[in-house]
Formats: sequence, structure tokens, C-alpha cells
Amino acid sequence: MVETTPGTIVASESLDEQHLRRGLMEDTLDATITLNPLVLPSFISQPIMTESLSALLPRTHPLATKRALRFRDIDGEAFLVYANIGFWRDVVERELPRLSR
Repeated sequence: MVETTPGTIVASESLDEQHLRRGLMEDTLDATITLNPLVLPSFISQPIMTESLSALLPRTHPLATKRALRFRDIDGEAFLVYANIGFWRDVVERELPRLSR
């Protein structure tokens, strides 16, 4: 984008939804990428991709036979979770409050 529009500044930041909303409404942000659609006057929210999380379990684990897992199914289980996982960190902390840390 910078090559086709000289003088354009492209920045990457992780902001919470409140700051994204404010930045868009105050015209300090031109566009955002969000986990969920934002409903704002004069803006359009379009999906650009989907992302799935996977859990790797031993075949002998009681949950291994399920076709799908929900967060509540795995809350309290011991997991290794990468430290720098972007917005997923907030999702993990919110959805897995009993995660062994």
C-alpha cells in the first residue's frame, strides 16, 4: 500500500474495542481489523477470514472422542499456551478462567 500511495503511514497496534471505536469516530484511524464486527454509523464491517483454534489431546483423554470442544469443556485442564498470541490472550483469559497457569 505504501508503494502505491507515497506519504501513507501504515501502523500496527493492538487496541481494545473502546479505543478502536473512538479512533474510527474521531478519524484518527482509517480502518481496523477486529475479532467481532463493530457496528458504527457510516462504517461497514466485512469479514475477511475465519480462524479456528485446535486442542491437541492424547487419544486416551476423556475429551478426545468429542467432534468439537467448547471453552467450558476444557476450562480447568492443564494447557501450554504461548505468551505472545495477540488478541487470543484476552480470549483465553476470559473463556478459561480456571486455566492452570
